[in-house]
Amino acid sequence: MAAKIAVLSREEFNGGLILAASPDTKRDYGVKLGTRKYEIRPEMDIELASPHMGDYIRLNYRISQIVQQFTDEQHCFIYSVDEMFADITHSHALYGSNDEIAARLQDKVFQETGIVTTVGMGPNPLMAKLALDNAAKVQAPWRAYWGYDDVPETLWKIDNLTNFWSIGAKTAAKLEKMGIHSIYDLAHADRQQIKRKFGVLGDALYFHSITLT
Repeated sequence: MAAKIAVLSREEFNGGLILAASPDTKRDYGVKLGTRKYEIRPEMDIELASPHMGDYIRLNYRISQIVQQFTDEQHCFIYSVDEMFADITHSHALYGSNDEIAARLQDKVFQETGIVTTVGMGPNPLMAKLALDNAAKVQAPWRAYWGYDDVPETLWKIDNLTNFWSIGAKTAAKLEKMGIHSIYDLAHADRQQIKRKFGVLGDALYFHSITLT
């Protein structure tokens, strides 16, 4: 997880696209999905890898099968090619606590595929996703739980608006013009003002910031 690596498509062209990047690569250099090859400077210590989409899909399918060993198929939801949600509410009697299940899952995936996985946990998909992106991907043991009681010390500590699910650069810029520079600011802002500016999206942003999903 600490490696500085990125997957580059069409590496023979200067305009080749970055398809994926490790957390350290994103954090240290701002290299992410969509970055062009010509934007990668020589002083950046990044290992560039070629994509092997067939292998990637097969591995992710295998990992999804492993996840389903800890819950049933009806409680697994694909989010993207390399992320999924799993409801383990009814699995605790068999497999233990949230953290115990996550640790067992990580170990099983590593033993069977050699892949180090990150796991975000929470009382709802949004909290789990935010825990994944802002905590689990940052440091070992590569898993983190964010609960409702933790909101002031976790969710509201996100000081970069674009690190919050569904807030892109353009939305962040508009929020900052309104004096909203962090998720704490968003959660304590005037809901009606945000709704007037963004419509239904504004309501969603506000309620997400106070974890009402």
